[in-house]
Amino acid sequence: MYNVLMVDDERWILEDLRQLVDWEALGFRIVAEAASGTEAEVMFKLHRPDLIVSDVRMPGLNGLDLCRKIGVRRAGTVIVFISAYDDFEYAKEAVKLGAFDYMLKPVNPAELAETLGRVARHLEREKRRDGQLADYERSMAFIEMMERRGEPGLVRETLTQLGVAGEASYRVAIVKAGERTDGHAFERLLRDWTASLPPNVSVAGARLGSRTWACVLNEADGRLTVGGFRDLWRSFRAKSGLDRVRAGVSLHFRDFDAVREAYRQADIMADQHFIDGQWGVRIYRKQAGRRFDDVWRRIATADRHGLDAALDFLRRPPRTVNLDGAVRLYNAIALRISQLQQAAGEPDVLAPGDLTLLFADMADAVGALSGRLREGAGEKWRKAVHHVVVDEMVDEIRRRYDQKLMIGGFAERYHLSPNYLSHLFKQVTGESFTSLLVGVRMSKAAELLADQRLALQEVSERVGYDDYFHFSKLFKKHMRMTPAAYRKSIAESRTSPHIST
Repeated sequence: MYNVLMVDDERWILEDLRQLVDWEALGFRIVAEAASGTEAEVMFKLHRPDLIVSDVRMPGLNGLDLCRKIGVRRAGTVIVFISAYDDFEYAKEAVKLGAFDYMLKPVNPAELAETLGRVARHLEREKRRDGQLADYERSMAFIEMMERRGEPGLVRETLTQLGVAGEASYRVAIVKAGERTDGHAFERLLRDWTASLPPNVSVAGARLGSRTWACVLNEADGRLTVGGFRDLWRSFRAKSGLDRVRAGVSLHFRDFDAVREAYRQADIMADQHFIDGQWGVRIYRKQAGRRFDDVWRRIATADRHGLDAALDFLRRPPRTVNLDGAVRLYNAIALRISQLQQAAGEPDVLAPGDLTLLFADMADAVGALSGRLREGAGEKWRKAVHHVVVDEMVDEIRRRYDQKLMIGGFAERYHLSPNYLSHLFKQVTGESFTSLLVGVRMSKAAELLADQRLALQEVSERVGYDDYFHFSKLFKKHMRMTPAAYRKSIAESRTSPHIST
């Protein structure tokens, strides 16, 4: 229900307005009436109504003066004027002051009902916008906290504002949904899950994209065990019917300076399905196991047979290997292949986010390395024949930068091996597929950031990144400043006085 204040210096008109329509059926409740503008100002401060229905001409403080004094635009209140005078100047001034409508007496019931319907829809849109703004501000506070280094006091302050600070043990959790997941179902799952956490656990979460959500969990007595976390998640995932949802959870931390590392741990585990194709909850574990250490040590001096063995390990790694470790092995194998083939320059060192961007899964990535190993050093690149392929790829990147583009998809289209195409692309363009794609996206993001109406998270999604935090890191690496700082610099440059000489 939206609250209404009615104002008119003639009591019979107020009575008539009450009887004209079924206010409550239309979603409104009359909470106060006033016989003058001065009385209405007092009632406004007491009730803070959503809607004011006011006469224009009244003794003392008239309707237009009332509108000026309370500042309806700033207050977020809708005002509808009713008047017996069909005066264009009054109507024009009312619109200038932010009036929603200007109706003539005697008021027609159907016209009043139609106006109230439009007011209700307007207030609902504003309510959603305010909610989105609150979510956005919460997300920005969360992201800024994650980007802080060496500032535990500020991290504590942010967690206090988010309602989870205290002398306790913390974890960071990141939840990601598949591309085809219904956004509303994802929202319901998150609401149900957070509402059903044990009483000893408080949580502060923020949307980092349409299908990415992150939170800090405060375990007051440390009783939220790993098994309990998984059981709770499975039960709600089963109820929601969302089977392509995954969550990564960090190790415990108490030092506020460790929140950034905890976020990294959770993010890695949320993408663990890239290795094994499994969806669900993953708790971060440090790299362990003699087999991993043994494979890692041998790569630096391995021959082709040794690299084949390393690739077999990477294709089916044990459960103790997380995405972080898998990427380390991938980079080491790629470097060793280049050394054996005496390739000019070294291959790009990929981060976990780069690998998941380039390839569909770990099998796809290993297949690319295997192809590179089989090609051998003596094979000449047929780049003259395939220049047109690379040109088409570059053109498509510039047109479809906001979509998920992978080297494997292009390789399948052109019937080439992913590895051959990757090397051909770099030889022709002078940069890797990932580097060019990110560069195009960041350039477009810089253009979009000039539009102050776009939320930072919306800019991120428009250039192909559902996870704002990942986008922010890439943008900072590319532009030497965060998206927020870049936008601020644009605004300051526009407002700075231009001095000519």
